[in-house]
Amino acid sequence: RVEALRGYAILSPEVCSQRKCCWWLPNKDFSSPACYHRFPSAFGYFVRSTNHSRGTHYATLETLPESGGKTPYLTPMTQMLEFSFETVDINHSVLRVGKDGVTLSETALKGDVELLPLREGDYFRFLIKRKSSNEILLNSISGPFIYSADYIEFSIDLPDGRNTYGLGGNSLFGIKIPFNRERLTLFTRKGYSNPFLSNSFPFYMTVEQSGLTHGVYMEASYPMEININRANILSCKIFGGNFQIHIFDGPSPFDVTRQLRGYLQVKPQPLPYWALGFHMCRDGDEYVHEVVWQNMTERNISFDGDCIQTDLVFKNRNTLDLEVITGIKTLQGNDRKFWLQVSPQVKVSAEFDHLDAFVMKKGERFRGVYKGEAVYYIDPWRKDAYEMYQQLFTTLNVDIDGVIVTDNQPYNSLNPTSPGPQVYIPDMEEANSFSSFTVAEDAEHGNGKPHLEVHNSYSAAHLRLLRRYFNEARPDQRTPILSECSSLISSGLGGSWSAGLKPSWGTLKSSVSNLIISSISGIPYLASPACGTHDISPESTTLPGTVCMRWHQTFMFSPLYFTHTGFRQRPREPVNLPGTLPKEVSQMIMMRYSIVPYIYTYTLEFHQQNKPFIYPLFFEFPQDEHAQHSEHGFMFGPFIYVSPIVELNPPDEIYFPKGCWYDFVTFSKMSCSKTGAVVRTASSSKYARVFFRGGAVIAGHSRLERTISESRSKEFELWVILNENWRAEGQLVLDDGILPLGHPSYRNTRITI
Repeated sequence: RVEALRGYAILSPEVCSQRKCCWWLPNKDFSSPACYHRFPSAFGYFVRSTNHSRGTHYATLETLPESGGKTPYLTPMTQMLEFSFETVDINHSVLRVGKDGVTLSETALKGDVELLPLREGDYFRFLIKRKSSNEILLNSISGPFIYSADYIEFSIDLPDGRNTYGLGGNSLFGIKIPFNRERLTLFTRKGYSNPFLSNSFPFYMTVEQSGLTHGVYMEASYPMEININRANILSCKIFGGNFQIHIFDGPSPFDVTRQLRGYLQVKPQPLPYWALGFHMCRDGDEYVHEVVWQNMTERNISFDGDCIQTDLVFKNRNTLDLEVITGIKTLQGNDRKFWLQVSPQVKVSAEFDHLDAFVMKKGERFRGVYKGEAVYYIDPWRKDAYEMYQQLFTTLNVDIDGVIVTDNQPYNSLNPTSPGPQVYIPDMEEANSFSSFTVAEDAEHGNGKPHLEVHNSYSAAHLRLLRRYFNEARPDQRTPILSECSSLISSGLGGSWSAGLKPSWGTLKSSVSNLIISSISGIPYLASPACGTHDISPESTTLPGTVCMRWHQTFMFSPLYFTHTGFRQRPREPVNLPGTLPKEVSQMIMMRYSIVPYIYTYTLEFHQQNKPFIYPLFFEFPQDEHAQHSEHGFMFGPFIYVSPIVELNPPDEIYFPKGCWYDFVTFSKMSCSKTGAVVRTASSSKYARVFFRGGAVIAGHSRLERTISESRSKEFELWVILNENWRAEGQLVLDDGILPLGHPSYRNTRITI
């Protein structure tokens, strides 16, 4: 059943029937919707006319008479629509629906995906199939097709037996989509019970029965809600504007990711060498960085970067305390790097009266409250917004090595009044409107659009300003930028920063899923602070030590490795962990530092190939059913397989795909199979379940220093892990570690044995 009248205040059999829907409330199955659409639905369109020109299928659509011209919510449906389907690139097709007209393509392209013909007078639905295998990829027949000024709804059937991944970024399930009425509200906001609500990735990838892979990106500027039911039907509801559906036909998972990134027309800047080290960050009322650094040095625990304290800019917009400036110089004088945290909130002040740089509402600057202060919100579409950042960074007068952007949903601790009723408000935890805890939905931006329309793209526009500034101010440096709020359109501008994490098994498991889904959705790198950030007060004498240890063991195999102590929370730095954890985490950091040459080499290599550095097993083994069902295992580059421990009592069996696999620590052979094998193995309390893939030559270090930059000045080791044919190959990138790619210092050495 496809749910109808979602969010309706008073729902009864009579109301449901009056709205041309069906009602059935079974005695036991309360997971199914009581009010659901007929089949076929009364709400839709028929094909009034069709055309086919230069590779584009075009149709004019008109509302079904049965609908009475109204949605189930009794709002007017748009009477006439225009539809088009065209292949815009050999592996990329686009389906568009709108009321503003469709531009016909000038060139005819033929790919492996086609639209089944539409016939005049027929009930409108779209069926899209792969020509080479005759498999249906998209089918909209099961649900309604509703289009109005502030509400759009359509459904896509996902056939049985498919393995579909993605739609994450803010979900608490694994990387596979569960068909159990899971709801996802893609409206970026601060999460309370769910720390990943700041992300919006309306993209999924399916491994077809033939073994080929395709991806689907549902592009819309307004917020959307996605409901997945047990009949494998995905229902999408969009709260305004137009939409288009992009189909990337692969045929391999790597191809799909490349095609998605190609459409987004952005290529993320690769991380500098120093960013691959271990870093610390903290909120708080006091400066404690010097004590932490001293304790880290005394315990011989390496680190490469620190943010001092996350409120530096918001508290001290015009100048930094002498203690902070001294700390930054001390940090950088010891060959370490400074991360600066910024946010789009600016304290209300007369000094900005001359600037056109802020979000407006009814001719005045929109005001919110942030950390107890009245604030304006930087509007990245205003003409003086860039000047705001120029003034800020110039006035600070410190070297900024990396940037962490937080609360850029954008967060507001107030609950502004909604301008009027929506069709309904999707599930958003404590929020009761699209204005709750953010900028008012009817606030005005410099591009002439209301905030609701640009809300999900606000963070990307904000990041674009920062990227522009650092490209101009530091043209000879790679400056990493991390964002608490991430979307597909921000994927080429920086990485993702997770905040509000609880140190629990559930959050650890979700963090691993988020790491994988973010990567295959185009996010270049993600920081998920080890041991979480919140929910343990500073007075607490205990931390969940096992969870913390497993978190470090897992996220040392992530492009970015951080800890972050939340405001008035128990410190998370390694030296502040209880018992033997400081020593064990120090060993994790050293293990990480030993393989940084490998990480650096393949993050650069994969960057140039537009491939994700972290990816699930089925990317490498798309025909392997065991790999298709692996929810949390992932490849860390081409030669390291991570099977993370994300629960207290993990299973004692691990699946190894075909080929030879060796233990990361002992180098003992775990499996060498032509078809894949399940191997029973004990879980060590000290080490993660991580394995080398046979056939690899991996560059590493055995002489490790205080920072990875110091270690890099020492000699390299080559670790040779032979495959079943007694062969191995690998690469080693040598450059200065900070200059943009293409500089003459860049050298990639290929090694074959």
